[in-house]
Amino acid sequence: MEKIGENAKIRKIAITGTLSAGKSTVCELLKTQGAFVIKADDIVHDLLLKNVSIIQKIKEKFNGQVIKSDEVDRKLLADLVFCDSDKLKSLEDILHPEVITRIKKTYEIVKDLPEYKEFVVEFPLLFEIDFTQFFDTIVFVTADEETRKKRFMTKGFSEEQFDLRSNRFLPETDKISKSDYIIKNNGSLENLNKQIENI
Repeated sequence: MEKIGENAKIRKIAITGTLSAGKSTVCELLKTQGAFVIKADDIVHDLLLKNVSIIQKIKEKFNGQVIKSDEVDRKLLADLVFCDSDKLKSLEDILHPEVITRIKKTYEIVKDLPEYKEFVVEFPLLFEIDFTQFFDTIVFVTADEETRKKRFMTKGFSEEQFDLRSNRFLPETDKISKSDYIIKNNGSLENLNKQIENI
């Protein structure tokens, strides 16, 4: 934990895990217990919607293929990059430095606010882009594959899309071994909340 003088600043906690394991649900439960929560996916959405520099870089990189009415079409972008690992890497190279900068700037604002107990970041690709050193604690959320697949498909996605997106993640066993806590989200909300309280 960062310290200034004798005062310890709020703990920086990363919530990561497998696709559709329930990372956002864990974050919302932590929020009710006094944590400040910021999500990497929300930052990406904001950048694609409002950041002129990012939009221009994406337009140039993908030859305008994913631009409609001067805006990034997120569905077109996702369909394009998740079928091509090189294009996905190019997109992440554009987005992730700005995402990391935004997270660090937000922490500098939040760390001195007395109303928050923890600074929580939901970051699905935490290990994949090696952003672990920023955090004091890493929590890995997982669930059975069939459970995760059903959750993903209830959002309107296909089984093929589940497989394509899952392929972007490093092996689960590697990341579990590097995490401080593991949450298995196969059961009820009550069970999930109990695991969070135990941590």
